[in-house]
Amino acid sequence: MITVILQGGLGNQLFQYATAKALSLKLDTTLNVNTSFFSIHKNKSWCRPYELFIFQNIVSQDSNKLWVHLVPFLRSNSLFAKHLQKTGWIFDGDNLNKAKKNSILYGYFQKESYFSGYREEILKDFVFIEPLNSDNQTIAYQIAECNSVSIHIRRGDYLNSVNSHVFAECSLSYFQQAIEYIKNNIKTPHFFFFSDDLSWVKNNFASLESSHFIDINHGKNSYNDMRLMSLCKHNIITNSTFSWWSAWLNQNPNKIVIAPKHFYKNEIKNKEIITSIYPTTWTLL
Repeated sequence: MITVILQGGLGNQLFQYATAKALSLKLDTTLNVNTSFFSIHKNKSWCRPYELFIFQNIVSQDSNKLWVHLVPFLRSNSLFAKHLQKTGWIFDGDNLNKAKKNSILYGYFQKESYFSGYREEILKDFVFIEPLNSDNQTIAYQIAECNSVSIHIRRGDYLNSVNSHVFAECSLSYFQQAIEYIKNNIKTPHFFFFSDDLSWVKNNFASLESSHFIDINHGKNSYNDMRLMSLCKHNIITNSTFSWWSAWLNQNPNKIVIAPKHFYKNEIKNKEIITSIYPTTWTLL
């Protein structure tokens, strides 16, 4: 059995699940999705809720809370971490090739290469349970009837004092360049904007021809933005795992996906471009 201890928001949970799913298929064993992290830390402001219940083929369990509670401490101690790795714990993707049928995964695993060989099997698990409501159905119809391009712009929490030091800035010029790229490669594109700061988006893109500003999914229904973006024929994403998965779930074989070449701020500081998070077919600007 492969066990994955989920953490983070929806996008990160998808990365962790997909990596564990691929590993369980590779090793021909069962998969255990452990959600104890969320019940342990649910009263802490930084803890995001478990969200994979939106998919119909994912079964999870909340158990073994004590040892899950100890994992962050044990991992931070190099001696304990080395011992745990010898007993089957996997903390990063570099050690996935050492995994055995009793391995436990605890990490973020933000690389498509960890599960790219199992795309069809993973897509079967990521099927949404709830049907779209009438407002979302209307937008889904509009998306299907044109050369639709989603544009995801995340500002909100990315501007706070913590995240602004972690994530690279996706500037206005990045989105403008991405739009021009689409215009030069797609006939009569229609742009569907999704954002947590639509007032900023409208101030900067209201004059863009054939643009649509989507503002109907909030709170527990926010995942439907990912769902609608995945239905678009092409995607312009920001440096967000939520955004990343909206493009990965897009099943158009001829899709164009444009992504920012810098995901984290330290890549710029160290003069690096970390491209391994992206599929090789995506265009980086």
